[in-house]
Amino acid sequence: MKVRVSAASKVLVTGGYLIIDSRNEGIVLQTTAKFNCTIIASDFLRIECPQLHLKLDYPEAFGKNSFIDKCVIFVEKFLGFTLKGHISLEGDNQFYSQRGTQYFPKKLSEQPPCDKIIDIQKKTGMGSSASLVVAFLGAVKAFSKLDFHLHPYC
Repeated sequence: MKVRVSAASKVLVTGGYLIIDSRNEGIVLQTTAKFNCTIIASDFLRIECPQLHLKLDYPEAFGKNSFIDKCVIFVEKFLGFTLKGHISLEGDNQFYSQRGTQYFPKKLSEQPPCDKIIDIQKKTGMGSSASLVVAFLGAVKAFSKLDFHLHPYC
């Protein structure tokens, strides 16, 4: 079995993050940048993100990436589903600044999709972490056929 889910990113234009405080108000715009999550059934749990040079074999990999760790813990501890599969995570190039690459500024259209990231610290602030988590949990939901609900705005 194979499942692929994409989650769009967002940009907070003004206001405060609702996730931090539910009393906050803000204006958020969806962008075209997406994170993709593909799960293929297997007898073990391996999570790869080639862009970030990550290859995580669980449970040994706990502690290597907090966002992915929290997703795995949520699925296994709170949903009671033993996650097994080869999971691939890929983020669009728009999540990361391309300054200092051979493609910037004139050849961005020639850059391969989901290209390797030169410097992970050069994020653009377009919600790559949130998009990764939503794509991951959406793919797990489709893969496992578990009946849990993501927030209606996801």
